[in-house]
Formats: sequence, structure tokens, C-alpha cells
Amino acid sequence: MIDTLRPLQHPSYKNAHSEEFLEIRSERFCDIPINVFVDDCEALSVARYLAKMKSAQGDNYPFFVMDMGRVESLLNTWQSKLPDVQPFYSLRCNSDPVLLHLLAEQSNIGFYCTSRADVELLITKERKDVQALTMVGEDHILYANPFWTKGNLRHACENNVGMLMFENENELQRISVSYPDARLILRVCMNPSLNENAMKIGCEAFEEAPSLLTVAARMGLQVTGISFSIGAGASSVGIYRHAVGLARRLFDVGTSLGHKMSVLDIGGGFPGYNSAVGLSFSQVAEAVNAALLEHFSDPACAGVRVIAEPGRYFAASVFSLVTNIIDKRIVDASLVTSDSYDSGSAGFVYQTNEGFYGSFGCCLTAHCEPCCRPLVEVDEDYNNYTYATILGPTLNSADVVQPIARLPQMEVGEWLIWNDMGAYTLGNRGTLGENGANVPSVYYLVGNEHWRHLSRPSTPESLVSSVHSGAESDSDPSHSTDCQALEGGDVGSVIADEVHYWCSVAT
Repeated sequence: MIDTLRPLQHPSYKNAHSEEFLEIRSERFCDIPINVFVDDCEALSVARYLAKMKSAQGDNYPFFVMDMGRVESLLNTWQSKLPDVQPFYSLRCNSDPVLLHLLAEQSNIGFYCTSRADVELLITKERKDVQALTMVGEDHILYANPFWTKGNLRHACENNVGMLMFENENELQRISVSYPDARLILRVCMNPSLNENAMKIGCEAFEEAPSLLTVAARMGLQVTGISFSIGAGASSVGIYRHAVGLARRLFDVGTSLGHKMSVLDIGGGFPGYNSAVGLSFSQVAEAVNAALLEHFSDPACAGVRVIAEPGRYFAASVFSLVTNIIDKRIVDASLVTSDSYDSGSAGFVYQTNEGFYGSFGCCLTAHCEPCCRPLVEVDEDYNNYTYATILGPTLNSADVVQPIARLPQMEVGEWLIWNDMGAYTLGNRGTLGENGANVPSVYYLVGNEHWRHLSRPSTPESLVSSVHSGAESDSDPSHSTDCQALEGGDVGSVIADEVHYWCSVAT
């Protein structure tokens, strides 16, 4: 059954773009409702339609749009540019269930965990929303807990977690007691200044790594590989050659001590595919391939398994965030730009309903500078754009979402779209002290062709309804919509005054 969805007329969007039709149907993927489009449709077009429907119902809550087909494209690009590197997706970046299912169904994808909760997400059989992840094999889990406790190690042992990372002798002592049969990966710090948040991760390559390999051999523990991470925002490809070369030297040290060295982990820090900061993904891939060819192509390394820990690469460009303007103030433009040259010109401060203590907590990670644009650009003359600052919903001085933007004059109630918002944006509220705040829903979209290529197609649901422009409000109570219920994660297709709410799930 196909539904033709017509755009609703709303003053903010009048004549903004030609009237189009979106033919959609609802399916279920990993027991979560998604929206399948007969014709491939961009996330921007979907976001515009959703915003219209929400505005018509007085619903201005922020929401995400996830492009499922984009994941397939990213997987293909990775396979094309890094064919010899197995990605272990970093769960801490984004653990959205649909994203995880799309990745887990690829036989060559592993998962990088940093907590017991991450491991539970992959192995649990009770939760329906993560059920498909039970097919992740033990050799597809890389576990690097920041602080190994006996409890964490026993949990890893009981669940046969494949590979564990360590970086000091104290961790070796705990591992020898609680999980002596673990396959260990020594994590080495190649350049502390390039790690996110400038935190030192791993042992010193020259001063500590050889001695730790020696201690592990003396304790009868099996080290199977070396791990390093360049970190986000590397500006020179030369560091990859240096890091891979140093890892090869440590491989030789480990082999001489009796370790069966078989895993090289080149870490994370891979840029989002649309990243404009630092090296591009293509540049990183070219540098990695050249380094592997130089240092790991001889017969002695024939069986070495090369893995990586991408997070941002697979998550960032898959999600777009849409927020609503809830307040507006006019100021002197020089206050926005901190440039006296702009004095006397009008600038604006817009307040939006999602901020630093929610999705924009991603700004705490390195090289993340969210950038917005109007969801519907009515005025395309850039000369009419003004300088603006975008604030979050709180009055906290840290709640600055975008310090400087160039936008046409916006009105309260209009929408902004933020692309590349899938990395470190979901699940921030608990860590940032905003547990009581509304959580943006996620709307999943996929084109019909991409849907056919998914390895686990689900049974179609009859969750579509006809929508006609200019439809009159229906007073039947069964047609009423509770926005709080929608934001709380009620799934399915909900009719509200004959307006079709597409399938969504609260994050």
C-alpha cells in the first residue's frame, strides 16, 4: 500500500519550493518502524515535510532524520579505499539501534567497546531493540575499558570477549588473575597532542611498550597485537607512516619474546566523510595503505589482521538534526563578530530548543563545529544575510551552539537544519546533567532501492494514511495526538487531525 503525502500549507514555508509528492510506506527494521520512499529522497526534503507537519500540530520539538541508505554508501567507500582494514565501529560515538543493526549485519564489521554497557548491548538476548546484535562473534569485539576492574574482567571472561586492550603493568596484574586467557592488544600513545581532548591514551612507545611486552611474556599472558590512535584532526599524512613503522618495530619485539603477533589496530580519528577540518578520509586512506605496504607487506606479516576504530566516519553524515527557533533578539553585528568594522549593522541572536546540554554536547569532542542553515531558504540573496549567534535553550553561558553564522533574518517558530550531527550527539543528557530534558525523536528514512538491498528485510506494516492539503480538523478523540507520547518513543503511524506523523523513535 502506497501513500501520497502532500505538503501542508504553512505561512513560514509558502512558495519556498515547488509542491512535490512523497510516496512512502512503513516497514519494520530490527523491530523499529522506518519510512521507505518509493523514490530516493534526500534527508533535507524529508526534514522539510516533517517540520511542516509538526508546525501544523503545534509541535516544535527538535528531531533527527537518519538516512539509512547513507550507511551502505559509507560501507562501500570504506571497502573501496581501505580494503585491507577491518572496521570496529566505536559504540561510544553513537549507539543508535538502527545504525548498529545496519553495521552488525555486515560480516566484516566489528565493534569497539569502552564499557560493560557497550558489551551488554552487543551480547544481550533480552532486549528486542538490540536482538540482532547477538550475531556479533567474539572475535568481532574489541574491549578497551579505561579502568580494568576485577568485575569488568570477569564479565569479559564470562562472555568470551575476543580482544582486550591494556597499557600498563597494573592492568596486566589484574588480567592475569581474572582473565589470563585473554588475547591482549597493547595500546601505544603515538602523539598525545593529537588525541581528542589532549588526553594521553596508551603507553609510551619507546620507554614503556618493550618492557610491558616483556612483563606480559614473563607472566604467561598472550599479547597478540599493537594498537595506536592518531586522533581526530591530523594535519599531516606523515604521522601515519611513522606510527605504522613504529608498530612494526614493536611487532618484532613481541615476536622475539614469544608472543604471536597477529593484530594491528590503527585506531580511530577517521574524519566524517564530509569533514572540512584536517585531512580528508581519502587522504587518510591513501596514507594508511602506503604505510601498510611499506611496513607490513613482507611474508612475515602475511597473517596480520589490520583493524581500525572508526566512529565519526560511520555516524556523522548519517544524521541531520532539525531545531526550532524559540526566541530572537536584535543586536549590533559587532557584538556577534567582535569586529568594530561591523558596528552599526544589524545582527541577531537566535535561541533554539536544543543546546550544549543535549545534542550539541558533541562540541566537547575535537574538531566538531556544528553549522546550521535555514530548513527552508526563502531568500537566496546572500547580500540579505546577516551575522547571527545561535544559543541553546538554557541561560547558561556555555550554551552557545554556533558563535557566528550567516543567515537570512529568521522568525520565531522557523526551523534550522544541522547536517553531520550523528557523532557524539545522542545520549549526552545523562553525562551533561540534563536527564529531565525532552529527547529528540529519530525519524528513519530509506529509499526503495536501498531497502531491497538490506540483508534482513522486514514484513510491511499497514501504517500509512492519506493526507490531503487543506484537510479539516477531525474532532474524533481517536484522532488526537499526544506530542509527549510521540517524543517518549511511541512507535507506529499516528493520525492527528488527519495529519500523518511518520514513524519515529525517541533516542
